[in-house]
Amino acid sequence: MSRKYISLFAVLGIMVMLLSILGCQGYQAPEYKSPADDEGLEEVEIDVSDLDEDDFWEEDEVAEDDFWADEEDDFLVKEVAEDDGKESLEGVTGNVVAVEKYKPIAVEETEAEESDDTFKKSPYRSIVTEDLPTLTVTEGELVKLTVKATDADGDKLDYKFTDPLDNDGEWQTRTGDAGVYYPEITVSDGKETVVKRIKIVVEPKNNQPVLEFIPNVEVDEGDTVTIVPRATDADRDKLSYSFSGWMSSGEKTARYTDSGVHKVVVSVTDGISTVSQEVTVKVNDVNRAPEVEIEF
Repeated sequence: MSRKYISLFAVLGIMVMLLSILGCQGYQAPEYKSPADDEGLEEVEIDVSDLDEDDFWEEDEVAEDDFWADEEDDFLVKEVAEDDGKESLEGVTGNVVAVEKYKPIAVEETEAEESDDTFKKSPYRSIVTEDLPTLTVTEGELVKLTVKATDADGDKLDYKFTDPLDNDGEWQTRTGDAGVYYPEITVSDGKETVVKRIKIVVEPKNNQPVLEFIPNVEVDEGDTVTIVPRATDADRDKLSYSFSGWMSSGEKTARYTDSGVHKVVVSVTDGISTVSQEVTVKVNDVNRAPEVEIEF
C-alpha cells in the first residue's frame, strides 16, 4: 500500500473522532414533566382536616401477632396437650406404644414467603416405651409359648410368630444364644389383626469347673499329707477350693493316733457351680519302740 493511501486513512480517522466528540457535547437529556405540567390536566388538592384520627393507622396500634415474631420460622406450631394427638403404633415397632404429633397452624402464604429454600422445623418428642411381658431362660432350655385368644364372632384364628420362634411358637436355645430377643405374635381372624410383642432374655449357661483327678493317698503315722487340687473353667471364672472331712486344708500331718482310712472331700467352685471329689487317705500304723523309765 502506498504512502498516499495511508495518509488518506489517517485523515479520515481523525475526522471521525472529531465528529464523535462534537456529537456527545451537543446531547441534552429530556426534561421530566409531571402530569400537572401537561395540557388539559389540573392539580387537585385534598383537604384531610375533617378526617377522624381513628381513620389513620398508627404504628403503635399494630398488634405484634400480625407479624412473624421470628424471621427464621416459616410457620407457627401449636402446642398439643399430653392426651391429644396420640396415635397407637402397637404392632408396628412393638416396644413403641405412642408418639405425640404436633401439627403446624395453617398460615396464608404471601409472595414474599414463597421460596424454594424455605426451611421448616418439625418438632417432636421422645419415644415412649412400656414394659413388655418377659420370659427368662438359660442357654439350652426350650422356649414354648402358649397363646390364648378368643373371638367374639367365633371366627377361626390364625397365629404367626417371628424369629427366633418357629411356626409353633417354640425355640430350642443353644450355647451361644445368650442375649435379648423381641419376637412378635400375630393373631388374625381374617379381617382384623392383633400384634403383641414379648421380651425373651436368654442367660448364658455356666460351664462347670473341671477338677483334675486326685489319686488316693497313703502315708505313715507322722508323715504330712499334701493335696494340691487343679481345675480349669471354660468361662475363665475365678476358682476357689475347699476341703472337708478328715482334712480342712490341703495339708495335714498324721499323728500316731491317726492310723486307719480317712475320707477327704476336695471341692472347687466358680461361684455358681461346685464340683467335688472324694479322696481316700490311708494312714499306716507305725510301730513305736517301747519307752523305758527307771526309777530309784
